[in-house]
Amino acid sequence: MIVNPFWLAKSRQVSRMINPHGAGGTPSVALILSKLYAERGISGLLTGVRASLFNTFEGAIQFTLFALLRRLYVPSVTRDFGTASLYVRW
Repeated sequence: MIVNPFWLAKSRQVSRMINPHGAGGTPSVALILSKLYAERGISGLLTGVRASLFNTFEGAIQFTLFALLRRLYVPSVTRDFGTASLYVRW
């Protein structure tokens, strides 16, 4: 959550580089953050936090499901073929 304002500013900076709105170059991250804070306050700096948290939780849920399914599958393999068949011996 601490990094989110910097991601937001960097995204705005990159979008400004791709589609510039007038002369003057690309504004700095500090300028974007200060302008955003002046216009919208703290809530403006935290725009997109829910989406980034969802993205993080999605990976955690996938990893948990993978570990659970692997635990259900691996014992059946070791029961049928023994533990040595899970490892490659050189």
